[in-house]
Amino acid sequence: DFGLDLMAAYTYGQSKGVNDGTSSQAYSNWSYNENWRGSNNPEVSYTDFDQPHRIIASASYKVSYGKNFATSVALFYNGNSGSRYSLCYNGDLNKDGVNGNDLLYVPTDAEVDAMNFKTLTGLTPDQQKIDLKGFLASEESGLSDKRGGYAERNELMTPFEHHFDLRLMQDFYIMVGSRKHTLQVNLDVLNIGNLFNRAWGTVNSPGYSYTPIKAESVTADGAATFSFTKPSNNKLYNQSDYNSRWRAQIGVRYIF
Repeated sequence: DFGLDLMAAYTYGQSKGVNDGTSSQAYSNWSYNENWRGSNNPEVSYTDFDQPHRIIASASYKVSYGKNFATSVALFYNGNSGSRYSLCYNGDLNKDGVNGNDLLYVPTDAEVDAMNFKTLTGLTPDQQKIDLKGFLASEESGLSDKRGGYAERNELMTPFEHHFDLRLMQDFYIMVGSRKHTLQVNLDVLNIGNLFNRAWGTVNSPGYSYTPIKAESVTADGAATFSFTKPSNNKLYNQSDYNSRWRAQIGVRYIF
């Protein structure tokens, strides 16, 4: 009765499948579906659209004063699980003619020592092995407990995200006969947290897959030569620059 409105909701979901059908072409849906058993034998795993947790909440307050004015302020919160993504080899390790769809086998330290690495500019094979071991053992990679097995499709997830939007709204009332006419002016500040701190309200974007290990070549009998360049901060995803920014918009509405 005094103008306060509160709302909160939580949803939980789980989405799994064998092929998400994200392309408009059948060949692309078949060939770029990440797998380790072959494109004709995909496993059931999390979909690209899986979002386990989502929280939304809003608080708004409206006060009327005089005979012709009302002011409202509202804050909306959206918190959700991050994006799902896969970890694949860069290249065509299984020689099926498709690059980037082979799910990564996460090697143990002993298996890394047995791998063949190509010399890169400024990086010897031994240095690449040291970097790969450190990367796989890091907390940021999320792979320390997956050594000795394949990373499942969409097994990894970016961090939980928090976003706030603010709305300020001013109403001007005019009575024309028995009908009330309202001129409404509003200011929306989207992702307002980022206005105060550039580390707030960020959106992480890994794409559908990340390819930290490159299969440089594969012989006819299946012997592979790899290369590895350590990702920045051991993170497997980037920030979406545009979606992480705060934005503002002004609106005008006439209600009669």
